[in-house]
Amino acid sequence: MGVELQALLDELQAQNKPLLVLDNLMQMTDTDTAARRTVSELARSLHYDKVAMLGPDKPLMLYGTQLLLQAIGMGKKIKYFVDAEAANAWLKKT
Repeated sequence: MGVELQALLDELQAQNKPLLVLDNLMQMTDTDTAARRTVSELARSLHYDKVAMLGPDKPLMLYGTQLLLQAIGMGKKIKYFVDAEAANAWLKKT
C-alpha cells in the first residue's frame, strides 16, 4: 500500500499539486499490533501535506487513532473524521 500511495503522491508533486490524502477506514476491521506499527511507519515515512482519515463513529477507534497520531508526532498533519464533508473541508483548508 505504501509504495502505491507514494507513487500517487509523487505524481501530484510533479504536477505541483498539494499532497493530500483521504484515507477511507469505513470498511476496516479490527487491527493487530503489526498493522498499527505499519500504519505508524507509513505515517512517518510518506511525503504528504495532510491526511484525513475517514472512519466510523466509534469512540475506541477515534480516540485510539488520535492517541497514536499524537504519540508519533503527526497530530497536526493527520486528523480522524467521521464526516466526509468535514474531512474534505479540512484537507482543502491551507
